[in-house]
Amino acid sequence: MFSVAIVGTESSGKSTLARALQAALGGHYVPEFARSYLAGQQPPYLRETLWEIAKGQLAAEAAARASQPPYLWCDTSMLTMKIWEEHAFGAVAPLSQQPMPSILMPCMCYQIIVCPGSRIPARVPES
Repeated sequence: MFSVAIVGTESSGKSTLARALQAALGGHYVPEFARSYLAGQQPPYLRETLWEIAKGQLAAEAAARASQPPYLWCDTSMLTMKIWEEHAFGAVAPLSQQPMPSILMPCMCYQIIVCPGSRIPARVPES
């Protein structure tokens, strides 16, 4: 299995790129868990919220890996979570110090990490 994490700032085209790669090359697309988790919540977000999002993201990746797809396209990663935590709450980063359940550890290993720029179109042109 070839695992790719798409990381970058908000609205940089991560989801569009991950879905386009999945459509072109196959495999499994793992959406950003934070979007569905935060859909019904209002800011301010707490540090504990980030831990719940991280656990949900890693669980979604673990579930996708279980089917052994040829490619795994992850719409975010723990790197993105760590950067967001430091941006939102300061340099202290308890999220990165939390113990991860061993079943989720394989989800933190990617063959490639892609950082899209801020100009990825909302629709990928057909070739």
